[in-house]
Amino acid sequence: MLAAGDPRQRAQRTQGRRLREAQGLLRRRCRQARISLVELQAGSRRRIATLRADLAVYLVTQLGLSLAETARQLGVSTSG
Repeated sequence: MLAAGDPRQRAQRTQGRRLREAQGLLRRRCRQARISLVELQAGSRRRIATLRADLAVYLVTQLGLSLAETARQLGVSTSG
């Protein structure tokens, strides 16, 4: 069992907060762009591609999400 101050436990809590913040951001930006979150995560379409790219940059550089987690949140495959 991890102690309350264990760095791994703190990192998990921090990751959880970042993920919740990312999900809120995705919902807000989708509402502003008048598209559904499902549509954003469904795959690439021209009008969604720009929004997805902008969100990817923000999620990685500002929220510190990993590239793999960012891809999962945006519905992009991480496989080659």
